[in-house]
Amino acid sequence: MVCGARWLVTSARCRMAGDVAARSPCSEEMNTHREKLPLARWHIALRIIGAILLTVCAFMVVLGSTVLANLLQGPRFLVYWTWCMLLTIAAISIALWDLLLVRRISKRTHRELFRQQFMSAGLTDKSQSQRDQ
Repeated sequence: MVCGARWLVTSARCRMAGDVAARSPCSEEMNTHREKLPLARWHIALRIIGAILLTVCAFMVVLGSTVLANLLQGPRFLVYWTWCMLLTIAAISIALWDLLLVRRISKRTHRELFRQQFMSAGLTDKSQSQRDQ
């Protein structure tokens, strides 16, 4: 994480100065993941759960439309497609939650980089004292 933040700061400075050759010590390993934000384990688990839910929903739609079409009559039809709809709503909810988490992480990283690049020590101390009041 520290390495990633250091790379972002260094690359921003290089772009501002027009210097492409200057790189941080860990920039070589970060080159392949230049655009990606680091994810926590629970965030990865959340994405896996969302992918599983989407797969189950797609599988249920295919099965309900083909193989199980003759068996789904009356209340079975209603229960089956209600469960499919609920799983779809759960997958959409997880996707929206993931979207909000990524936006929050991105905003925090952007704010941190802005402070590191453009705020002097006096301005940083002043803004922190105003926030504490």
